[in-house]
Amino acid sequence: ARPRRQKVRFSDDMYTPMWVRNNGQQKEGFCDTCVPGKWLQLKNSAFWYHKQFFHGISSVSGRPFIRPLQVRHFDADIIEGLCHQCRQWVPIANAKRRNSVLWFRHAHKCHVYHKPKQDCDTDNDGSDAGSASAVAAVAYMSSPHSQMADVVGVSMTPHLADGSN
Repeated sequence: ARPRRQKVRFSDDMYTPMWVRNNGQQKEGFCDTCVPGKWLQLKNSAFWYHKQFFHGISSVSGRPFIRPLQVRHFDADIIEGLCHQCRQWVPIANAKRRNSVLWFRHAHKCHVYHKPKQDCDTDNDGSDAGSASAVAAVAYMSSPHSQMADVVGVSMTPHLADGSN
């Protein structure tokens, strides 16, 4: 099937796939955050799960989940993060899961996000969305939260296509 450009919801939407292929049950979205990119099914939620729990990008806001306010070593095998929303210490990583999927699952359930308004000035082909997403990703990567991996040894930054993490 021939890939086609899909209109994104707003200019800095990092969640919505800009490229799709097939239709119906076989419809797939292209994850351009992965290196190399990959096609994931939309109808069985594979794309949704991948973007949220592997890259840490909210399907509601289209932006990366907010990182913990603080991190601490709770036990020899457990690293916890302080949630800005519920003010609870939440497991980020343990001996079995050294990635940030535990935090992303918590953020998906707990964090309140406002759905951004759709852009009226975005071209139908979404041509300005790619550059806006890249700028947003670079801005996020330079934020203090992205430095947490150095502290806890666990990647809390979205996995970006340019390999910068």
